[in-house]
Amino acid sequence: MGRSQRSKVEVHGSLYLSPEGADWPNHPWWPGEPVGGGGGETAPIVSALSPNETYIGSPDLSVTVTGEGFTAGSVVKGDGVPKATTFVSATSLQFDLPAADLAVSRTINIAVSNDGGPDSDFKVFNVAGVAPVAPTLTALTPNSVTAGSSDASIVIDGTNFDASSVVMLNGETPLTPTAIGATQLTFTLPANWMINPATFQMSVITAAGTSNALPLTVAAAVANPTITSISPDTVPVGSSDTQITVTGTNFDATCGVSLTDIAVASVFVNATTMTATIPAANFQYEGSTMPIKVTKPGATTSNAVNLVVGPAAPTGPVITSTIPAACLVGETPSVSVMGTGFTSSSVVYLDGAQQATTFIDSTLVQFFIPAASTAAADVIDVTVSNDSGATHSPPVSFTVTAAAARGKKKR
Repeated sequence: MGRSQRSKVEVHGSLYLSPEGADWPNHPWWPGEPVGGGGGETAPIVSALSPNETYIGSPDLSVTVTGEGFTAGSVVKGDGVPKATTFVSATSLQFDLPAADLAVSRTINIAVSNDGGPDSDFKVFNVAGVAPVAPTLTALTPNSVTAGSSDASIVIDGTNFDASSVVMLNGETPLTPTAIGATQLTFTLPANWMINPATFQMSVITAAGTSNALPLTVAAAVANPTITSISPDTVPVGSSDTQITVTGTNFDATCGVSLTDIAVASVFVNATTMTATIPAANFQYEGSTMPIKVTKPGATTSNAVNLVVGPAAPTGPVITSTIPAACLVGETPSVSVMGTGFTSSSVVYLDGAQQATTFIDSTLVQFFIPAASTAAADVIDVTVSNDSGATHSPPVSFTVTAAAARGKKKR
């Protein structure tokens, strides 16, 4: 008499044979006889996937499966499809998800079976979102520091920064940011990197990739400028734009001149001289005092020297000197009168007497001393008038001296 057919039945991860001739689901003897006679085949346990997600369009991806009960015959399945599997240990397997499985948004159920036995419970692998984008850098602030400085805080502007961001110095030395935002991060450059002049290439890496690099310069220490004087140091109230000369030390082509800490047009002349043009608007109020300074990138601003707004300049002619300033009795020299405010109407007066005058320019007129004025030793007042003698410049003295006595010849 032949044996009746028996069925293989999976119950709680193990295979069993139903009793002969039995309607096994309703049979009181359950769950039956394990296949192989001994204990049933127990399914492995999957506890985690690493990674457990990726972005849409990802390339081939290696995934680690962590769990229990893995064997050399373990096979990973994705949605029931076997994947090429590498046995690492009883608690670890590796397999690859091909790019074709990651082309669209989806979930993949990952399970493991041992030697064709029952599948484990599955873990879900997610394919979603767009590919992460590597960061880009647009600016460093500051982009230059001075050799010998203490720790310097540097701000990086850019895009696609995230919590995984790390600043790289020359692509080799990682520096942990002190603050991170999507478009800006801050890091500290240690003092030991600023001992000597150098140029570093700064970049940022994230899980998505490495940014472009921007240069950060460690510049040699700069000598601070100083001011010793300015000329003129007093300008009459109501003056037009006025050029001043600034004298000092450690000037260079990068220097600028400031008036009350506001930059004015300036010209570098040499290491000790600069010129600056002060706008007329600064000369409206007599008695005003304005500090002049020299600025220099990377250096301390110079000391201040005050420019003063003084009384209004004289409106008429002013004599500063005559050449010559004296003559002997009986001489009738040509005299050059130097000064300011002379016009084509200017006339020289000697002790109030008008003299024939030649106008050269606004700073020079000439005349001849008449014999009558040098007939005897005297001190003569020289003045200049631009308005036919109605007003005169302050007088300047011209001296007529007696001729020196001549000694007798020796025999």
